[in-house]
Amino acid sequence: MAFHIHIREDVDKREIEITGNTNDAMGYAETLLQTYPFHKIMKEKKEICHGFLFGRCFEGDVCMGVHSTMPYQWEVDNGLGWSCIPENEGIERDYCDPAKTESHGIPPVNFILMIRGHSKVRRLATVSSLDQPEAVLATKWAWYWEEEDECWNVFWSSTMEDLERVYRDPSLGSVFEFTAGRHTYEVNLEDMIQSNKSSHTQRLVRRRPIFKSPRDVQRAICMSNTNSSIVPPYWDQSRLPGNGFEMVLLPSSTAEHKDIKARFEKTAVGFHILTIERVQNLYQWNFYELQRDQMKSSGTSIMEKQLFHGTVSEHVDRICKDNFDWRVCRNNDIPYGKGNYFARDASYYTSQSGVRSMFVCRVLVGDYTVGNSSCRTPPLKETGGSIAYDSCVDNIQEPHVFVVFKKSQIYPEYLITF
Repeated sequence: MAFHIHIREDVDKREIEITGNTNDAMGYAETLLQTYPFHKIMKEKKEICHGFLFGRCFEGDVCMGVHSTMPYQWEVDNGLGWSCIPENEGIERDYCDPAKTESHGIPPVNFILMIRGHSKVRRLATVSSLDQPEAVLATKWAWYWEEEDECWNVFWSSTMEDLERVYRDPSLGSVFEFTAGRHTYEVNLEDMIQSNKSSHTQRLVRRRPIFKSPRDVQRAICMSNTNSSIVPPYWDQSRLPGNGFEMVLLPSSTAEHKDIKARFEKTAVGFHILTIERVQNLYQWNFYELQRDQMKSSGTSIMEKQLFHGTVSEHVDRICKDNFDWRVCRNNDIPYGKGNYFARDASYYTSQSGVRSMFVCRVLVGDYTVGNSSCRTPPLKETGGSIAYDSCVDNIQEPHVFVVFKKSQIYPEYLITF
């Protein structure tokens, strides 16, 4: 005989209504309850199914993840439940910018209160990269602190990982302490305030995801389907760390070694090169690629250059892992701005005392202008709008020195030890 089972769920209970042949239905209902436990079915879907993005989810309606075509989904509470907001990508792009507290559009989404007009909003996303670092489209969270002039700086990647870990685990407390250079700081994760423990200077802190455009998502899916990595083809594919970095020694017989050696010796005469190594840091490379894509999509001139940066040996590992931070690696000579300095010629650094390590970096200099010692960010363009230059230089006509303020515009690609 036919039977019908209807399951009604509430936050703390389940009711089963059986119509038809109850004898036949009872056995099936018992199997159903064992197969799909109450706590599993009742858990509200708040995470996007990573497998579905790649066409690899086989759980159908019982999948505990949201089936979305993007790794993020903005929804509004319309009084009857949650519904998708059509301007999903635009809201996400704005949300990923730490300087923004609301989205474009009418009405805007308030990112502090998480409301749109008088309605609540929420953001669904894929699993955190902290939980599943191997998941290509996992959500990567970045942490920023605010400097003067509403300039937001990203934390060191190692500090961000620890911050994120403490933020996600209430048992670890609500205060995170770390050291940068000579200073010790603490971040109150409830108030989202960073304090210098010596000077007591306080800064706002924000946690935002790394933006992924539809193009980024499709590229990740295509690369995954072809079993390729989103890395330069000349990298050693067997040495791609999920976290940290790998140093790959370049044999002197390779064209890659000869090219970097020639660039160095073009202006740095009389120095003996000991080794040339390629820096393979997938985490920093992805940051760099995203920055390049964003500059391209916004219509900015990318202007990618291969530039030199000399440093002392004690800073090498930190740069390879976390990229450049001018506050740690700086010297007192900052005539063109408070940022990371790079030179067209290797000889700019070889005359400096103690320098025996030289990075050859990819740098997205973009549109540049002459800087000055007070610049904390590139100045605005003289067009009357709010668009800023991408970097500063010593001379517009023939620049020898470039100053970059965002480390996502930098990738330290090679290390020369001489």
